[in-house]
Amino acid sequence: SFEAQSIALALEVVAAPRPLTHDLICDLIKKIDAELISVNISQLNDGVFYAKLKLMSSGFGTKIIDARPSDAISIALRLNAQIYVTPEIIKEAGVNQKDINESIKPKYTIEDLELKLKKAVDKEEYEKAAKIRDKIKELDS
Repeated sequence: SFEAQSIALALEVVAAPRPLTHDLICDLIKKIDAELISVNISQLNDGVFYAKLKLMSSGFGTKIIDARPSDAISIALRLNAQIYVTPEIIKEAGVNQKDINESIKPKYTIEDLELKLKKAVDKEEYEKAAKIRDKIKELDS
């Protein structure tokens, strides 16, 4: 449930009062002047998913790091990195697009998000404000 909560916080652009483990990892990636290029969810063995983080930096080149998919997704959401899932995984564990569309309902109204955006700008939390702005644009479309 911790991993699901962390993903939900990242999706809803909610800042925790203190940095979560995933926030710490994101800060580490930024502080070593690296970039999370992508997350690849590529294996499913005996009900266990496997993922890899693809990091790149001018200092160390490209590195692939093994990770739990829940952690990888949480980090990717925070760093706006691409998330890739192999067709085999989608075929074996995926859900129907129609079922997804019917279950998705925004938790916040645009008005709620605009208020959060104003507060973030007032506090000069521009990265958070940009994420909220993007969420508003997504809901508008």
